[in-house]
Amino acid sequence: MSPLEKRFYLLRLKEGDTLKNYIEIEKVEISCDRETASRCGADGTFQVEQVIIVTEFGSLDVTKRIDQGKHYYNLDDVVSDLGLSGVNVEEV
Repeated sequence: MSPLEKRFYLLRLKEGDTLKNYIEIEKVEISCDRETASRCGADGTFQVEQVIIVTEFGSLDVTKRIDQGKHYYNLDDVVSDLGLSGVNVEEV
């Protein structure tokens, strides 16, 4: 794949196409805010601060695809809301 094709695919990702159809995802990095959830009485949950998808071509911030006000119990639920499955997920 040429560098121009790689840029095109990443551009398409930003416009809302399905992520898995275009590039191989190495991992998904999720920054979690557990303090806010705890303060509002939702212990054991977190809200998403940032979501970064890491590919062989670079990183892509897809935070805008997540409802940052939603409380999650685990990282897999966040990945599911992105329409992904079977990817490596890390909390950063």
